Amino acid sequence: VFDVGVDQGTPLIYNTYPNAKFVLIDPVAESEQRVEGWKDRINYAFHCCALGANRGEVEINIPSTTTKKRISRASAFEFEPGNAAQFASFEKRTVPMTTLDSLSWRETGPFGVKIDTEGYELEVIKGAKKTLANAEFVIAEVSVKRRFQGSYRFSELIGALGKQGFEPLDFL
Repeated sequence: VFDVGVDQGTPLIYNTYPNAKFVLIDPVAESEQRVEGWKDRINYAFHCCALGANRGEVEINIPSTTTKKRISRASAFEFEPGNAAQFASFEKRTVPMTTLDSLSWRETGPFGVKIDTEGYELEVIKGAKKTLANAEFVIAEVSVKRRFQGSYRFSELIGALGKQGFEPLDFL
């Protein structure tokens, strides 16, 4: 199971598939420490990188309130002005970027894929065609309303997943 945008982990998936091999991926280095509580409960490898349509580097924006850094909200896109206003500041970091297909080629399917990349989900999907061909499910945390400048429309994401053979099953 590929957990893209892991932050502190995804207990629902880990508890549902306790015997699976997990590949945890997050561009924020602090996330590796945040998932250490799972090391004795699940079999995982952690990769500190962003995923996208291509390999290279990408600049991420990590917002902070006046009291704490919100690494779970880190995005490769700038926030829309109304969303940016809820934060006091933004830290910019340049991080390595690869594709999900580049990480998965040694693994054998079937796969499960969870994506929560704060507006970058469509780019992750563009770099995951071979992985998705062997995936049994995709869980994506997405916004219906655009929260990031230059990000996709919800219908674009649904269309891209549809081209890979996936249809929406549930919305929360």
